[in-house]
Amino acid sequence: MSWQPADDPALGDKHACDAIETVIVPRARDLGGFEVRRALPSPRRQMVGPFIFWDQMGPADFVIGKGIDVRPHPHIGLATATYLFEGEIMHRDSLGTEIAISPGALNLMTAGRGIAHSERSAAEARKAPQRLSGIQAWVALPRTHEEGEPAFVHHGAGELPVVSDGGATLRVIAGEAMGARSPVQTPMAMFQADLQLAAGASAPSASWAGSSKRSEWAMPRPAVIQLTSPGRIGIAVPRLSRCTISPSNRKVTVASPMCGCGRTSMPCPLLNSAGPK
Repeated sequence: MSWQPADDPALGDKHACDAIETVIVPRARDLGGFEVRRALPSPRRQMVGPFIFWDQMGPADFVIGKGIDVRPHPHIGLATATYLFEGEIMHRDSLGTEIAISPGALNLMTAGRGIAHSERSAAEARKAPQRLSGIQAWVALPRTHEEGEPAFVHHGAGELPVVSDGGATLRVIAGEAMGARSPVQTPMAMFQADLQLAAGASAPSASWAGSSKRSEWAMPRPAVIQLTSPGRIGIAVPRLSRCTISPSNRKVTVASPMCGCGRTSMPCPLLNSAGPK
């Protein structure tokens, strides 16, 4: 349930300036017309911070009358954080909760001593073709909370703060970044954000250089950077607590402002095998 933080890079130390610690290409699992790609746990990395499972749902296209049908099943001793990029899922659980989650919103379900839930496409959504994609992260609870009371909290897209500048848009799902703090409350240290970059943009953006926003860009260690291209997904675990993330055509660059070597570019086999050149 805990981890040892890594040291910041030492100026002139080539090894310390290697920004990427691990690259994980997840395994895919077909759930019957719906594919989930699990990046964590993996043989190379069991956990990243409190995140013990990291699943990408879809992207999946459903024809009329079809949808996602995850039947009622139990959870115990952990929490799940569900965040969608596209589509809608109807959540029902043994606490009596019945609520739809849409893009930009968060469902945080704390299992504690036990909870059962289902995730399905609503009947209304099945009346038209639909597309679904998102992330479900499973989060380890502190031992003091593993046998606690189950709970469910929904935060709509309008409740989660968004910071935009220079082609970079950051939605803070949990934790704090760029001076914005998520209202999501958890008993463990947790950081999750949805970062969208326009072509040629980077985070922090160039206009943040020298500003207070720039100094606030610090990812908790260890952190996860999710890499996506059409139909592909992977994650990179950076060594740095502070870095700039910038995508080019088929490469992700992670650069440290404190680093003597300037930057580490990762021609990612994940991104290099799909998408336009």
